[in-house]
Amino acid sequence: MKRKQLLWGMILLTYACLSLAKPAPGYAGQADQTQPAKPATQEPSSMVSQLVLKTYTLAHIKPEELLKAARVLLEDASFSDNMITVKIWNGRIPKFEELLRKLDVEKKTVHFQVFAIVASREPGAKTNDTIENKELKRVLDELRSLWNFNAYNVDGPSFVTVHEGSEQSVLKLVTNRPLNLFLSNVKVVGEDIGKRTVSIEELKLTGLLGRDQETVFLDTRDTTLKENGYLVAGVSGYGSAAIALILVINAEIK
Repeated sequence: MKRKQLLWGMILLTYACLSLAKPAPGYAGQADQTQPAKPATQEPSSMVSQLVLKTYTLAHIKPEELLKAARVLLEDASFSDNMITVKIWNGRIPKFEELLRKLDVEKKTVHFQVFAIVASREPGAKTNDTIENKELKRVLDELRSLWNFNAYNVDGPSFVTVHEGSEQSVLKLVTNRPLNLFLSNVKVVGEDIGKRTVSIEELKLTGLLGRDQETVFLDTRDTTLKENGYLVAGVSGYGSAAIALILVINAEIK
């Protein structure tokens, strides 16, 4: 009897152990399962880099001028009259539009006063007239000390009005000598009135020397002068070693 009771006790104990070893319903195998990684949070669609097309209407500048300045920001562009369509990455749009605001502004006007002067080192040469323009006289006095000129023959002044960005302006100088002045791509640099500068991409002075002999007396690049200042744009030989042709210009910004 005792042996039977002992046998049943062992059977009941084994069953209890097996029952405790089974996982609870609903959690089977969870201890061995690897949790799937959560997907990375996606950026809003507005932040995704993409190419877009945008069209702008220009008020004061030509499309070519804008394209030249903004070429590193654009993938492609087309234009007609004052409208331009650009293909651009959306992340570059703020920089492009900031550049557009700076460039597409009303153009300034520059009034040039031009003096063509023949200077001489020849003994006994005399200046033709008293130079009343104090600034011009100061400039010529400086040249006298540098070049040992004895006398000046001052023609002009000649006046020409140029709009910023003009490709080329041509002026026939007021003088008894056949001289023509070419000014290309004039720009105003700076915003503070009285402290601005005027830049000229190309300044060229041509004329006749002798009988129908077309001569380029001056051809300079990237010339700059201060607002309301006087600049010696160039000094050139004029037929002999003792005579020189001097071009002095003054610029007033409107």
